[in-house]
Amino acid sequence: FKMLVGKGHQEFSSNRQQDASEYLDIFLLYASKSHLNNSNRQKAEKKAKLDDITKLFEFKVYTKLSCQECHSYKLNEANSQDIQLPIPKPTSFKKEVNPTTEKEEEIPLVKFKECVDSWQTEIVELNCPTCSKKTFFKKTYYFKTWPKYLFAVTNRIMLENWVPKKNNSEIVFDSETFDFSKAILPPEQPDEKRIAGTK
Repeated sequence: FKMLVGKGHQEFSSNRQQDASEYLDIFLLYASKSHLNNSNRQKAEKKAKLDDITKLFEFKVYTKLSCQECHSYKLNEANSQDIQLPIPKPTSFKKEVNPTTEKEEEIPLVKFKECVDSWQTEIVELNCPTCSKKTFFKKTYYFKTWPKYLFAVTNRIMLENWVPKKNNSEIVFDSETFDFSKAILPPEQPDEKRIAGTK
């Protein structure tokens, strides 16, 4: 199945170890192209009331950039099929015996909520047309639409002294459900003003 989807692709047609999230992107692209290029399949799916499976994972996301000095903001919209979650520094650890070395090791623990919070908000430095200078902006992601199934990909590769290193933290889920209400775009506040020329 992997060889079928990866046929003709330089990386995924080989037997080398691959990144799961990159394979998912290739698979969805393959499924989408197969759906569009096969008119008979489209007719059969329409008759059976079936849709292109890639639409199960598609959603729209807002990116809001708010100047921390004048509170003017930009609002952009984009299509997506997953969210890329950074893994913040762990706040707790657990001890566990490594089955290979048979030695006790400390395993860093990070809550899933902490990953989502780190994904949703970050501070970046940009030129503010209202302030006419470079200022700090709060960059926040919000969902405009929701997918039926949400892929949340944890970014485990980080740079340490400019050297790529894998983050082996264990992601902890506090419950079976997660509240994404904070990821809904709030109404414009009285002290906010959208920057002219932005969507």
